[in-house]
Amino acid sequence: MSASAQRAFLDQRARTEAPVPASRSLAFLSLEPSVGVSTLARLALEQLRQAHADRLLLVDTSPGQTAGTILQSSRPLPDALASRLPSEARQWLGYRDGIAALAFTNAEPSDWNRVVSPLVRHFDITCTDWGARPFETAARIARFSHTICLVASAEREAAEAAIALASAVAEQRPASRPVVALSDVTRTGSTWPRIVSQRLGFPVVGVPYDDALRAGSAPGGRTRRSALALAAALMADPEEPLQGGTRW
Repeated sequence: MSASAQRAFLDQRARTEAPVPASRSLAFLSLEPSVGVSTLARLALEQLRQAHADRLLLVDTSPGQTAGTILQSSRPLPDALASRLPSEARQWLGYRDGIAALAFTNAEPSDWNRVVSPLVRHFDITCTDWGARPFETAARIARFSHTICLVASAEREAAEAAIALASAVAEQRPASRPVVALSDVTRTGSTWPRIVSQRLGFPVVGVPYDDALRAGSAPGGRTRRSALALAAALMADPEEPLQGGTRW
């Protein structure tokens, strides 16, 4: 690993491990299905779990695997976590390996505000997997999320749609911090996102195709580095100016 790569790694790790002064709400979504929203949410949470165990809440509004894998083999909530939660919430939540999970299939933004919003203050980080949503719903979700991760295929047409939405989100008031994750699901290895991202006012994270993930195995080294870069971008200080550029 080069000296610059080592510095980037240490900076990204420091961002994911920094204390969270106030509860942070992260949203993962896409404009099209089957681009890896649930997978990327899970990989980012794995990076954040190392420093924020028992203070992470995962909300899965899609029928994906993020909350499902936790709920299928759930453990009792740790006493320290259970003691700070409302009694009814303890009945809804699953728990495993430092992450509390809530399955809330097909929830709309209004449902989230009603059910999940009261729980957010009890966790450092709340991560919601919204799956695939239309443009208008994505804009509504952004209004109550501190940071929104827009996942898209790295193919140009899909990526341009995600970038357009991210640009709109950045201009909304109140503003949400957009991060774009471009997944090479078609194995094209396109380089144009690296070029265009330099002119953007928000980070773009490239995620390589990973045969191991497709086979249900642990991700490879490049994928883990991308997940760390994504988690670091999501946890950037809210007062820090947005910066463009691609993290690969």
